[in-house]
Amino acid sequence: MQAELMALYLSINAKPGTAGFLKKVEKVQSLTEKEIYTRWEGLFKKVKLFPDVVETVKAFRNAGLKTAVLSDFPLRGKLKNLGIDGLWDVELCSEELGALKPAKVSFMELQKRLDIPAEHILFVGNSVRCDIAGAKSYGMKAALIHGGIFPPPKADPPPDLIFSAYRQLHNFVLQ
Repeated sequence: MQAELMALYLSINAKPGTAGFLKKVEKVQSLTEKEIYTRWEGLFKKVKLFPDVVETVKAFRNAGLKTAVLSDFPLRGKLKNLGIDGLWDVELCSEELGALKPAKVSFMELQKRLDIPAEHILFVGNSVRCDIAGAKSYGMKAALIHGGIFPPPKADPPPDLIFSAYRQLHNFVLQ
């Protein structure tokens, strides 16, 4: 589906459903596999998590809270490369749903899989436009992780919490 959408987006001169279009879709699939799933996925081996992420998620689970991850980037190797695989009750890639964040369908499916009312979910993200706006539009609470030296960007609606260290999130949720 991703390759078909990309082929349409790139205005490839072939009608959907024709042999020419299907050939173009295969080309886009091959390019996506090479550039996204192979090349970008390896980059996550070099990404350093914020301190205390693993400890915070484990503390939430030990307290009986459900944990989930919703990513626009395919999860195939991302969680393992980041060292955070196996920590989640729900792992969801919005790409599987045919819409990237902030589309409501991503947050709706996350809520459905968690089987928790939206207003009882605290969605943590680093993007005001994609994460905070998307979660808030679906009725979830939202927390913005912001580790920059500049003030966080303005958000409408604003996040319920802004934090710069996962220890702060841990204390906010469990204290």
